[in-house]
Amino acid sequence: MPTGFPVFDGFFADPVYMPETARVGIEPVVDLPCVVTYEPPPLCPVAQLRAGPPVFASFNRPLKIDEQVLLAWSEILQRVPESRLALKHGEFKGEYRERVLRVMGATAQRVDFLPTTPHMQHMVTYGGVDLALDPFVHSGGLTTLEAAWMGVPTVTLPGTRPFSRVSASVYTAMDHTEFIVKDRGQYVEDAVAWVTTRRKELSRVRETLRLDLQRSPVMTGYVQAVEDAYRTLWQKWCRNVR
Repeated sequence: MPTGFPVFDGFFADPVYMPETARVGIEPVVDLPCVVTYEPPPLCPVAQLRAGPPVFASFNRPLKIDEQVLLAWSEILQRVPESRLALKHGEFKGEYRERVLRVMGATAQRVDFLPTTPHMQHMVTYGGVDLALDPFVHSGGLTTLEAAWMGVPTVTLPGTRPFSRVSASVYTAMDHTEFIVKDRGQYVEDAVAWVTTRRKELSRVRETLRLDLQRSPVMTGYVQAVEDAYRTLWQKWCRNVR
């Protein structure tokens, strides 16, 4: 979000992360090709879409996941018999785990709380995931990028606030807007469809998703765009102080 402090000459964003209706700060918004960039780890092969019951996943912090998100996930599990949901974060314990069990009710029996692992093993874990589910109050950032690097798409529902739109920014930059939904109903419907009636299409997407990320403005041209933006801001400042 814009800071609201006039000492800053610009706030880096992009038209998806911060649409015109959200640009209410004092400092001007400077659009980049994407609001985030990514430097991937080496030696992480992409796994093909696995056989067997579908596995949904969210490796986001539990603070991003409220009851409405859990209810949507519960509905998805109900709609896809034998499917499972993998939650992986070191903070899924105590009250956070209890909230998942309480809100999701009977479907919580199909929730797997995965242990914290070293980063390389963490990335390999995506090989057992069919589709990632984004929290829609506060979207994933690095989590979304890591999943995409490992060939796992993320269904995301952007809200009105910028912090709910990071995943939408990434998937727009990758030209995969088919994973950006408009409302909760479509979030559930699309998550179900991707692992059932659209499973072959999902398999094809997974084969090229890493390459699509590499070719996108998230990774290609991002540094140059930032440097150009800084140069423009500096030149503007120099003109104003004369």
